[in-house]
Amino acid sequence: MSNHNTKKVADLVRDILKADFDKVEIIKIHVTDDVDRDGDDVLRIEVVFKGDPRNVDASRLSGAARKLIPRLKEIDESAFPLFSFLSQKEAKGIRFEAA
Repeated sequence: MSNHNTKKVADLVRDILKADFDKVEIIKIHVTDDVDRDGDDVLRIEVVFKGDPRNVDASRLSGAARKLIPRLKEIDESAFPLFSFLSQKEAKGIRFEAA
């Protein structure tokens, strides 16, 4: 995936999660291409947020992939999205590789 498409995917994720992150601020969205153990293309999406993890309603976020898939199809992206959500404290010290 090109850097341009990485940015598009990150923008789509930010747009979709806006309503679900009403009590916390999204700091970073990092998107990387990968292949799962079955050989299928996946998008690893790490969302770093500022705030207390207790303020994030996990039940609302669990549908993020379902909400994102139709939007990915609009930009001709067929890889399946796999989400990780990290608080800023949890992400401290993690260096994201350039996508």
